[in-house]
Amino acid sequence: MSQLNEPCNSTAIPPYIEPLTERESHVMEQLRTGITVREIAAVMGVSVNTTKHHLRNIYAKLGVRSRSAALNSHRFERSV
Repeated sequence: MSQLNEPCNSTAIPPYIEPLTERESHVMEQLRTGITVREIAAVMGVSVNTTKHHLRNIYAKLGVRSRSAALNSHRFERSV
């Protein structure tokens, strides 16, 4: 099994944006379903605080401040 902190391999992400880790990508997948942070934590088997930490990292990497902005940004990057 790969390390959880290793960046996911994706050629769609511009080189100036740090790629999301495997766990951060999993959080993004869960965000797309519209479930709450508490529900994401339960699905991933981690604490709510850990999930919030992943979200802060995602927002910082994508340069956004909200769930909807992260989803829009991530969707755009994945489609390029």
